[in-house]
Amino acid sequence: FLQEAAVGNLLEIRSSEMAQKTTTNAEIRRFAAMMIADHQKNLAELKPLAQRNTVVLPNDLTPEKKREVSQLQAMTGVAFDRAYVALQLKSHQQTVAKFETIGQSLGDTDVRAYVDKSL
Repeated sequence: FLQEAAVGNLLEIRSSEMAQKTTTNAEIRRFAAMMIADHQKNLAELKPLAQRNTVVLPNDLTPEKKREVSQLQAMTGVAFDRAYVALQLKSHQQTVAKFETIGQSLGDTDVRAYVDKSL
């Protein structure tokens, strides 16, 4: 679970960094900046939990997530903006569903608190 949470944060950060460089839409740029800040903070909070539970967090995206980011790289303009927002929405929906499902079954109160705070 902690590893999946890390990959989710990395996806949000990497795609949002790309959005800041690619988009010309000021609202998208502000949203991307907020996503970067939120997910960097979330990832920083995840690291000590992983250490306490002897879980090694990934430093890179999974092949599937890399493909999603690669698809964004090929786009520009409005097509990029739409794809970026769609990826953010999809990623957040998947994360919330996973956190709600897994969060209820966690025995570790610190990890459960992380899940509750992240939702």
